[in-house]
Amino acid sequence: MAKSYISVPLHLDLYFCQCFSEADVQVLRDDGENFKGLYLQDGRMKASFRSYPEIVFIDAKYKLLNLQLPVYIILCEDSNGQSEVVAVCLLVAEDKSSMTWMLDAVAIGNPERHMRKASHCGSKQQ
Repeated sequence: MAKSYISVPLHLDLYFCQCFSEADVQVLRDDGENFKGLYLQDGRMKASFRSYPEIVFIDAKYKLLNLQLPVYIILCEDSNGQSEVVAVCLLVAEDKSSMTWMLDAVAIGNPERHMRKASHCGSKQQ
């Protein structure tokens, strides 16, 4: 039987902060302190975002982990047209409140960048 990833105690904040310089780690929990999401952005990711904030892409990968959690990769495009990872997020649910939390985490982690939505495009791949 598979272990439940929701009931695992979360002590990730300190661990990630020790492993990554200038790391911004946020954990989303519900009222019962159950895990709902994890946001991670290290110093190199922040520097990439500061350098190339004009275009930001967000994509979810669904088969990257055995936990059946979507992994959101937040990218920007550098001056050579190459992708630079600027943040990573795991979410248990893809509901409005979780998605809003993820976007707020990006905005809070990068206060020098004024994020505004110019346009968006989405696709649902089966």
